Amino acid sequence: MIPIETWESDYECDANTKIDDHTNYERLESNLKTTGFDHSFEPGHAVPIPGTDNVSGKSARTRHAILSNNGYKYYPTRLMTPVEGYDERVSSFSEAMSADLQHKPHRDLTMKQIATQMWAQKDKGIPWYHGQPVNPVTGEIIYGDDEFDHAYDVEFGINQVFVDKTPRGTIRNMIKRGFSTAVKINDKDEKVIKQEVKDHALGNGNDKYKVSLICMDDAGANAPAKLWSLFMNPKNKVRHILFTKKAETADEVKSMRETWRKTLYKYAKIVVEFSLQSFGEVGTMAVEQRLQEVFANFELYGYNHLEDEKDYVKIDMFREYV
Repeated sequence: MIPIETWESDYECDANTKIDDHTNYERLESNLKTTGFDHSFEPGHAVPIPGTDNVSGKSARTRHAILSNNGYKYYPTRLMTPVEGYDERVSSFSEAMSADLQHKPHRDLTMKQIATQMWAQKDKGIPWYHGQPVNPVTGEIIYGDDEFDHAYDVEFGINQVFVDKTPRGTIRNMIKRGFSTAVKINDKDEKVIKQEVKDHALGNGNDKYKVSLICMDDAGANAPAKLWSLFMNPKNKVRHILFTKKAETADEVKSMRETWRKTLYKYAKIVVEFSLQSFGEVGTMAVEQRLQEVFANFELYGYNHLEDEKDYVKIDMFREYV
């Protein structure tokens, strides 16, 4: 048991793609409050931070946050020491990935989350595991099928989570294709996001914009309904701020933003083209001019879910976002 305030969660080597993982926090906190702390749980794994009395937590970070927020003074911890001669970055990644997949309790990582983090390690040129083969000519780490299978089956135990063969191929192919970024995302309670927006200069209404916080998880079902106010009252200043409850990775957040923008634009164009046909004006210039008028007083933003987004992200209705 260590003083709970001496624990510092290591998110850089975290197998999870989220920082503020509200979804997992809420689920785990509910279980802990209902059943109490189970001492058969695997303790949090941590490494002492040189020159301090603190430790760097490699696993059980969400559980630590829950106990800390609920007034616990001590935290069950298994202390580990880096072995001299081994790359601590590899050790930390391997430890975090194994813990998130195998420890009791553990989070349910999706295939895309696993693939994103393994790709990120590869992209930085850091091995997935100690002893991973190196090309004797170039000196570069080899990330081939054999190395992937060894990490999948032996090092991380992913095969214990996904028993059938499909996930292996899916995760392998996603790593090969790569991702646009491995930046982590914030998964916050909707109530927290609402309050943040209300306190923000873009959301407090002082600039006379009517502001709506909108969940962008189902653009096809929800985006078209947001158009009618723009057509009915085009002079009103309207600002929509998009957030997500479902995205697991930064790529998914970006893709959702583009899907929402494209869906809004697509349905607006359909309405404009239909209305112009009544007047015999269906030329491209006429359509584009009318669309400019429809969106003249409209602003679309994305809530800053990504770790490297310092503020809300402006989304141009007339340009592809990703």
